[in-house]
Amino acid sequence: MNVIYHYTTGEGLLGIINSMELHFTNMNFLNDPTESTWYKQVLEDILSENIICKDIYNELYNESYMNIYISPTYIASFCKERDSLSMWKHYSKGNGYNIGFKIDSFLSNKDIIIEKKEIIYDVKKQKKILTDHILRFGKRIDSVCRFSNNDSPFSEFDDLQIEFCDKILNYAFQFKHFAYKDEEEIRLIIPYIPYGEKVYENKYRKYKVSDNGVIVEYTAMKFSAKDIVSITCHPQSLKENEMGVRYFINNKTNSNEVKVYRSQIPFRNI
Repeated sequence: MNVIYHYTTGEGLLGIINSMELHFTNMNFLNDPTESTWYKQVLEDILSENIICKDIYNELYNESYMNIYISPTYIASFCKERDSLSMWKHYSKGNGYNIGFKIDSFLSNKDIIIEKKEIIYDVKKQKKILTDHILRFGKRIDSVCRFSNNDSPFSEFDDLQIEFCDKILNYAFQFKHFAYKDEEEIRLIIPYIPYGEKVYENKYRKYKVSDNGVIVEYTAMKFSAKDIVSITCHPQSLKENEMGVRYFINNKTNSNEVKVYRSQIPFRNI
């Protein structure tokens, strides 16, 4: 069973379960300011170290194609671990919980594309992935037609450039700064919500205010009670936390199938 864990505060848990919605935040408003740009630093290092990669990149990279793909991307973050001290400390504010979700229903959503990505933090691994990607495309350059056919607005080489840029940009959503490695993040991504179509904008594009007063754009995705596997209480939780959650979740789901745990991590504030 494919289960991942979303850490949140008590207030967050209440809001998520009452609404049966998960918020996917516009990538520009996430807590890591290097989101979507870290891969560029890795790429620059590769191009400065490897002349073959630099030549391939210069031939295939096309700024106008990259701009085609630039649109708000929406992300919901999860952790692989059900009981992570790092996640408790950063995302639960001393009184929180995590929710274990089965994510199959999100990935099979018929209304909008949702992708799953496991975050890569190791810089050496990031460099290898990008280097291998560039070199693979280098082998294809000489085998494609560089001239447009009369029957087509694009040549095979144009298509190769688009594919190259698209795959490069995908790493923006999968590479993160190594300082965040303890999060062991798995993320669900909505890569695109149409602009300029009111029916889509009214349905999917929403706004809320952060604790710091920032107006944050997000989109909300519904889930059902059967998608919830477990709820785990913070390391400093009391038996009342566990009891309250059990009453709450049983009432909301009309089921006793959601497991309720208390963290097994020994932790206290002195």
